[in-house]
Amino acid sequence: MDVFDLSLSTLDGIGKKREELFKKLGVDNVGTLLEFYPRLYEDWNNCYEVSNAPIDEKCCIKAVVCTPVRENRIRKGMTIYTFSVTDLKKKLRVVIFNNKYSANKVHLDDEILLYGKLTRNNRGQIEMNSPQIEPAISAKIRPIYRQTDGLQSKVIEKTVMSAIKKLNDSLVDPINDRLRQEYHLCHKRFALQRIHFPESQQDISIATHRLVFEEMLVFSLAVMQMKQGAKNNNATPIKCDYTKDFISKLPFKMTDAQARAVVDAINDM
Repeated sequence: MDVFDLSLSTLDGIGKKREELFKKLGVDNVGTLLEFYPRLYEDWNNCYEVSNAPIDEKCCIKAVVCTPVRENRIRKGMTIYTFSVTDLKKKLRVVIFNNKYSANKVHLDDEILLYGKLTRNNRGQIEMNSPQIEPAISAKIRPIYRQTDGLQSKVIEKTVMSAIKKLNDSLVDPINDRLRQEYHLCHKRFALQRIHFPESQQDISIATHRLVFEEMLVFSLAVMQMKQGAKNNNATPIKCDYTKDFISKLPFKMTDAQARAVVDAINDM
């Protein structure tokens, strides 16, 4: 069976409940999952130091944890975890709300990545609230997908990775070698891998160019097929060409664009 026709249940971590959630996003098999492209990307490769990170703008900061995590129970159902990081020039206070899992990923003297937005608190101090936290070695460009209730982007990312692993060298590219060389297109397998998990901004451009080309090619071929079908099924075919008579009766001289439009209309008939 073609990998694109495989059920989502063949992928790791997909049960009936999660499969139904994917269907809400229009994803019902491996093929539609691979074509469920990210809506944007988070570039964790482009890291700032604390001292030069922009304020009120999402960014990735690489820094060293310089204080232990402090837990503060504000009230029932509200726990705040705080710690500080430094780039050896400036410190930054980090606040995590009700997320012990993230807090447990932070250890004194570790170098970490923080992805989020720097803001000023009520006292005018700069801090980062509830950022995503990863080890410094995990810097990469991360895909962000359209979500639905109960199905977060990170889960979709893991599922797509499972689907990507099923692609192999036997994948047949619908665009042949000659066309790919002529229009400078990568193989479809590479395009699918890099549109979901790019290693650089250039990867995104190359993959996007390839996939958009294929979509436009399929669309153009479909339009041509519809036109040919209309010609073949024309109940009242035009046997005589009255174009010159039509043009001679016009009270103006047609532009080149108008003349081409008339020719196209006749050809479509």
